[in-house]
Amino acid sequence: MLIPGTEGMRYVGNAAVSETTYMQTGLLQSMIVVQNRIHVREEYRVKFEKLFSERESTLSEVPGFVSNEVLRPLNGSEYVVMTHWQTIEDFQNWRKSDSFRKAHSGERLPDEAFDGDSQVMIHEVFLTR
Repeated sequence: MLIPGTEGMRYVGNAAVSETTYMQTGLLQSMIVVQNRIHVREEYRVKFEKLFSERESTLSEVPGFVSNEVLRPLNGSEYVVMTHWQTIEDFQNWRKSDSFRKAHSGERLPDEAFDGDSQVMIHEVFLTR
């Protein structure tokens, strides 16, 4: 339902701003969320979490990086590693970097620790509340 007099308005928090102001001030900022969905067999979960927890991360130094979470399944076997980026180009540049290679080197779990291939999904945030 549209409130009379708010046509062409956007809401930022509780404040209404015109669509033009919204676009010109940079309040509209999309973000990219990358999800790496990894199915880990039960007997390897503790080791998987230990490796992630103890791995040195340089993500905070990477241009365009926003945040990172690793989600543990409440049921099932699917862990989700989520990274948030300012742009898709920032993510792609990281994938080509020494920082990426370093993050994915070192101790690894054996192939039998995983129940199939991981799946990478990339989304653009269009709404945050």
